[in-house]
Amino acid sequence: SFMQEIQMWKNKVGKLERKLPMCEDVEVTNDDLCFYEPLRYIPDDLRSFVKDVIVHKVKTEVERYGDSEGIRLPDREGELSEKIKKLEEENKELEAKLGDVQFDALDMVEREVLKRMTQERDSLRAKRGG
Repeated sequence: SFMQEIQMWKNKVGKLERKLPMCEDVEVTNDDLCFYEPLRYIPDDLRSFVKDVIVHKVKTEVERYGDSEGIRLPDREGELSEKIKKLEEENKELEAKLGDVQFDALDMVEREVLKRMTQERDSLRAKRGG
């Protein structure tokens, strides 16, 4: 069945390129397939990978040529642009929060240093007697 799917995609690519004559009433069945099946001689995990690569390549070719029947993949540019804008806004908000946190942390450190310096000054004054 995998090879039938590949044949179907190959036919679509050929039709889109207008290089292969197509006869719409021809159907490929298991009885019609009489070519060498090299994938059965490789390990299952590698076979699965090879099939995925082939399917991806064929779909890429179909997408590249496209046609009026809607074979092209949907245009997601608008959707992705919106997502990018949303993420950029979130990033700005997080940067602002980070800036506030850094400022608060710096303020806390300065107060702690001032507190310790005041304690040391008071301690030195007490030792001196006045």
